[in-house]
Amino acid sequence: MMHELLPLAKYAFALMAHYSGADSVYRWLCGPSLAVLMYHRLRDDYDPAPLSTSPSTFARHVGWLRARRWLVSLEDGRHHLSTRRRGPRYALTFDDGYMDNLHILAVSPPPPATLYVVTSLIGGSSLWYYRLAHAIQNAGNPVLDLGFFGMESVDISDATTHPRLLQLLADSIKALPPRDVEPTVDRIVAAAAPTEPMPDAGEMLGWDGISELQTHGIEIGAHTHTHPLLSKTDDTHVREEITVSTSVLRQGLGRQPRHFAYPNGRAQDFGQREVDLLRNAGYATAVTTVERLNRSDTDPYRIGRINAFEARFRSPGGRLSKALFFSETSGLLGWLRQWRQ
Repeated sequence: MMHELLPLAKYAFALMAHYSGADSVYRWLCGPSLAVLMYHRLRDDYDPAPLSTSPSTFARHVGWLRARRWLVSLEDGRHHLSTRRRGPRYALTFDDGYMDNLHILAVSPPPPATLYVVTSLIGGSSLWYYRLAHAIQNAGNPVLDLGFFGMESVDISDATTHPRLLQLLADSIKALPPRDVEPTVDRIVAAAAPTEPMPDAGEMLGWDGISELQTHGIEIGAHTHTHPLLSKTDDTHVREEITVSTSVLRQGLGRQPRHFAYPNGRAQDFGQREVDLLRNAGYATAVTTVERLNRSDTDPYRIGRINAFEARFRSPGGRLSKALFFSETSGLLGWLRQWRQ
């Protein structure tokens, strides 16, 4: 019962905070801030991750921000933090480099945004997670034998168990040394024996799409070459991931990339080693997936972001809520959670 009441309580608080002006007062009291929204895919299809946002929802996010004149590039957002002007700014970011990110251009005019590309995937298929999800969702075997992975066999005949299983497998696979990730995914896929083939290559942006986005003002940044968890990677491999991705983008874009996104991006997924390498490689910023607002004292190589996936700012009834969007991203709800704890 309590679990069911929490979304209602959060929504009620968001309505009160937004329409009473409490979240605006909170923003003013806290001084300049930068909310960096994190997107991955722009599509209407179901996403087991979830990492997708529908193009229509994205367009509404952009419209709300433009109406308040708060939407800026990442660079301008960082500059705002160095001023004394109170109030928020918002920047948009996209991870991985999916073909459906071209939907950004359907918003007129295209909003400022930064897109972080995994350079080994340019023009190819998506990351291993979607291959794993496809195999489980289309499994020919009703029972998935995971004995080789140190786990018990799992009944996957019930589709309602798939999201939890995928999350469990993804967390376990991410903890592996980078060299073991793909072979492990291959074995799980083989054990599932999917009855439908994985869609052909083409889910990721090629150079034509990247160039088109850049032409319309989208900043292109690096997201490593093969998307490993850097904290699980030795010094030589980390340096190679940063160096190769930087070189590929410099050659393809005709200029030095200035912005970087850590794969997975949690606090434990990178450290001072990565920060020093990025600074020496000429990067001006690096973003994480740590959920927080950015203030004047935020390290430019540890920028926090807010995951803006499809269901994030929806009321208990399922409708997209402007009140939830602005109250969640004002920092007020986060402050209230910390205060309660």
